[in-house]
Amino acid sequence: MSPIARESCATLSVADFYRRYMLPNQPVLIDISALTALWRVRSEWTREQAAEAEEAAAEGEEQQAKKQRAATSAARQLDAAAVRAACGAEEVTVHNCAPAAGRVMGRLHTAKMSLDEYLRWWEAHCAARGGAAGAAAAANEARAAQLQRLSELSPTEPEAEAEAGAEAVLDDSLLYYLKDWNFVKDHESDVQLYTRPPYFAEDWLNDHEAEQSSDHRFVYLGPADTFTPLHKDVLNSFSWSVNITGRKRWWMLPPSSEAALMSTRTGTQLFDLRDLDTSDELAAEFPALPALLAEGGELMDFEQGVDEVLFVPSGWWHQVQNLEDTLSVNHNWLNACNVRWSWSYLQQQHARIVKEVPECDGDEETTQQLLEFKYE
Repeated sequence: MSPIARESCATLSVADFYRRYMLPNQPVLIDISALTALWRVRSEWTREQAAEAEEAAAEGEEQQAKKQRAATSAARQLDAAAVRAACGAEEVTVHNCAPAAGRVMGRLHTAKMSLDEYLRWWEAHCAARGGAAGAAAAANEARAAQLQRLSELSPTEPEAEAEAGAEAVLDDSLLYYLKDWNFVKDHESDVQLYTRPPYFAEDWLNDHEAEQSSDHRFVYLGPADTFTPLHKDVLNSFSWSVNITGRKRWWMLPPSSEAALMSTRTGTQLFDLRDLDTSDELAAEFPALPALLAEGGELMDFEQGVDEVLFVPSGWWHQVQNLEDTLSVNHNWLNACNVRWSWSYLQQQHARIVKEVPECDGDEETTQQLLEFKYE
């Protein structure tokens, strides 16, 4: 396995970032705690206490750093009440990561609910499993409140179906991950939760979309064990992701690994790298992967702590698991360093649409509309 480079904003200049990571298209983790200390998403949406000091031990530098990340993470937790007060009525999309929930068309099942409903589920779930979100009383209170709302709805009311999940807030068939929440777009005129780190300031994609309906600036919120399946980012864009609370595990593979991630039987991409450990039949469909995942292979498998921002280069495949209850900010973006990646990808998709949709042959307007619809 290849190690991930680690830097600090105290010593890494923007010029060095461009030269050592962005231009060569290589990932890096950067400690930006000096920047997040100024962000409202940290000061207003979390609660902090001093991290407990760890006794010195005869351990390697990497193990000591891992313990320090865990201690720092434990000292900062989501303030669900503050988030609820700020935007509890907003509608959000959640993805069900529970193994029992299964998948549809190779994707996680999704549902829409208000942020308040999601936070009530979050509090009950975390309390029931002994997490930091509260004691058992919090779970009982959340459950009682949800059941009260259910009792006030008739079965024919449209809200009844959306509320039905409240009856199973402690059910292990539910493991909800709030993803792709366009908070910044919806609150640009009244709330600035954070500022772009200077390394990512030149952002053609989101600057262009300022006057558009689309947006690629997201807030993610999920309890431990929620995850994002294996993928590469939209339009072969760059992305950056910073943890405000919690820790994540990342698996990353370079663009050159793409062929190995496609099934020799179906031609479809692998959904979850962890499935290879539990299914010999599935592993046989990806015969080239073991060499990439083995010691000395191209896989990067690492942990991201709070206040660490990860730069994900264009075309890199990645899968992410929340090791703890995690709040993060994530952007997709383009600039002069990677626009060729997106242009090449769009050309490939253009040719694919023309080939698969006969009506588009010679009809450029319809082809462009389909491209726009796909990536809006």
